[in-house]
Amino acid sequence: NGIHAFCSEYNKSWPTVGTQITSIVPCTNEVIRKALYYGYNGPKNTLGTDEQAHVLTAIAISDANIGVTATDVKPKYNTFYWDIVNNPSKYPSPPNNFKAFLAIPSSNQMQTLAFYEVEKNGYVTAKKLSSNEEITNHNPCYSLKGAEYGVYKEASCAERSKIGTITIGEDGISKKYELAPGHYYTRETVAPKGYKKSDKITEFTVSSEKTTTLQLQNDPLTHEVEQILQKVDKSTGLTVPQRNATLQGA
Repeated sequence: NGIHAFCSEYNKSWPTVGTQITSIVPCTNEVIRKALYYGYNGPKNTLGTDEQAHVLTAIAISDANIGVTATDVKPKYNTFYWDIVNNPSKYPSPPNNFKAFLAIPSSNQMQTLAFYEVEKNGYVTAKKLSSNEEITNHNPCYSLKGAEYGVYKEASCAERSKIGTITIGEDGISKKYELAPGHYYTRETVAPKGYKKSDKITEFTVSSEKTTTLQLQNDPLTHEVEQILQKVDKSTGLTVPQRNATLQGA
C-alpha cells in the first residue's frame, strides 16, 4: 500500500513478493519507535537518505526487536546506532500521534516488518457557562470573555506539563485548539470578569480529525448589600419633621 517498512529480524529471511501478512500489531517498544522516528524516512530523520541510512535503521530496529547486536555498522553511523540502541533516552519520545506497528508474515521463517503511521491531529474547544444565569444574564457586571484554561499532559496540571492555553471568546466559546490524539487535562488559570476562579481539573480525550467540546462552568461572585431607608421631610429634605409633625410610622 506504499507504506515504507523495515525488516526487523535480520536473522531470518526477507519476505518475498507476494508474502501474505497474517496480522498487524501495535509496537510499544520505545527503541523501535525512536529508530523509526529518527531513522531513515522518519519524521525527524537524522541519518540522511542514502542506502546505508536505510540499512542502519533496519539494523537498529532488528537489534531492539530480537536483541542481536550488529558488528558491521560503518563508522559514519556508529553514534546514531549506539545511542538509539544503548542510550535511547538521548532522543525524546515521539509524539502520541506517531504509531509504530509490526506486520507478521504467514511464514515464521521470514522477518516481521516494522512501519509507522502518523495520525492526523484533532481539536478541542471549550464552551463556558455560568452556574447562575438568573444573576449573570444581561448583567454588565459579568462577562465570560477572557477566561483562560491551561492544557496539560499530566493530571496534576503541573506547570512543567503545560502545553497550551484555551481562551474563551466574546460568545463564551473558544477557538479550536489543535492537539495530537491522546489524553489531556485542563484547569482554569484566569477567571472571567465577575466570576470565581474554578480549581476543577477536567480530563478529556482528543481523537484524530475530530473535535472534543468541553462544557466548563463558573460560579458568579455575589455580594450582600444592606439597604437603609430614611424618611425625610418633602419640603426641607431633612430627617427632622417640622413643628409638631412626625415621620414615625410612615
